Amino acid sequence: MSVKYFPKPQPLSPNTRTWVDSEGVRWEKDARVRGGKRRVKGAWCTDSIYYLWFEYLKRSSKYKSACANNGKGMQKLYKDFGDVYAYEGVEGFWKWWTDIGQYLFSSKPISNVSGFFTLDDVAEYGAEGRCTNNCVTGYLNERRNHDQSQRY
Repeated sequence: MSVKYFPKPQPLSPNTRTWVDSEGVRWEKDARVRGGKRRVKGAWCTDSIYYLWFEYLKRSSKYKSACANNGKGMQKLYKDFGDVYAYEGVEGFWKWWTDIGQYLFSSKPISNVSGFFTLDDVAEYGAEGRCTNNCVTGYLNERRNHDQSQRY
């Protein structure tokens, strides 16, 4: 299972047992972690922007007509969302979300790191004139601080 990222907080399962503290942070009991609770990312199912989009689409008479005709008249939208009228209530939304919605709205993580430099790489870059002192200074300062913290 790959990691999925969403532009807005993803909906939590309607069966999720969470609570929101006075600072607006959502928590879930978890005996495996220190403190017995862990922070949960996401929005309550019916508070999610994706749930609202789903419900808004269900209120469209034009989309209802398209769904009755296998998407005719709104082929692109129907291809993405499917027949939302086949899903009823919050449990129906959750089934639609797990079957279709999470794949429709998620994006894959992008890694900006293509690799790491070794000290030899840094020295080579400096020797070739492709790296100024500023390039190496940050690394050397951080390394010196790390070495000093190891002594105590």
